[in-house]
Amino acid sequence: MANHKSSIKRIRSNNSKRLANRYYAKTMRNALRHPSDGKQGRSNCKTPERGFFD
Repeated sequence: MANHKSSIKRIRSNNSKRLANRYYAKTMRNALRHPSDGKQGRSNCKTPERGFFD
């Protein structure tokens, strides 16, 4: 368990960034795996609920 205030904040921000990065990495893998899907556009793709710097 973290003892300092800055380390507690760092853990919290790392978790939110990790979740956002997982989403973007997964969509990139899927885009590379299925390149034909990109021709028609992706208007129905889901975005993460939280912003990048939350």
